[in-house]
Amino acid sequence: MLATFYSPEDPSIGRRISDGVRSRIAKVAPKRELAVLDDYDSDRALLAAGFGYPHGAFISDAEVRVLARQLRVDEVVLGTVRGGTREIVVSAQIAMARDWRYRQPLPQVRSATAALAADGVVREVMRARAQMAGLRRCENA
Repeated sequence: MLATFYSPEDPSIGRRISDGVRSRIAKVAPKRELAVLDDYDSDRALLAAGFGYPHGAFISDAEVRVLARQLRVDEVVLGTVRGGTREIVVSAQIAMARDWRYRQPLPQVRSATAALAADGVVREVMRARAQMAGLRRCENA
């Protein structure tokens, strides 16, 4: 799984949400079922592909698709973060790397801090992933 979030107001909030979601999903999800790619893996793959991004820079949907294909990722969690001084609002979705049209929008998460917002996104991702086991069995049959 690959997770990337974009914040037009403050890129650091998007990076904190991305890092928080990745670390929390890696702790919560069964290891045999889900591998979460960290910043190092994605940065290394982007540099190998010739993209000269600084660490933690936002990458577009098209670049996420290329990265997911190159790293053999099945699912991508992506979204936008709107943040103010009092509230952070995260709009996220899960996209299937094999067919970008398969997307599962997740409920918006509103929180006071980036850490609490990441917890809320992880909770919604795990709820959405609960239905994917049956989908995977059907596709592999």
